[in-house]
Amino acid sequence: MQSPSKKHKCSVCSRGFTRPAEVVRHMRIHTGEKPYPCPACGHRFNQKSAMKSHYMKIHVHPWGLDEMSLEPSSLDVKP
Repeated sequence: MQSPSKKHKCSVCSRGFTRPAEVVRHMRIHTGEKPYPCPACGHRFNQKSAMKSHYMKIHVHPWGLDEMSLEPSSLDVKP
């Protein structure tokens, strides 16, 4: 039985969510919508977090330079 706090349901699979935004994000699984393109290569993702993870792993060099601009990334850790 589903928790009563999960009152927002997917109209396709009936999965429950606590917030309406979670249903919107989940629906992309069913629709195939991928609204988040990678700024470096254009590969598209259904979640912004997945695009950011891809960008960091694939396009940002280990020493902190952005592949597109070759400028120090804004994610540098300050000593």
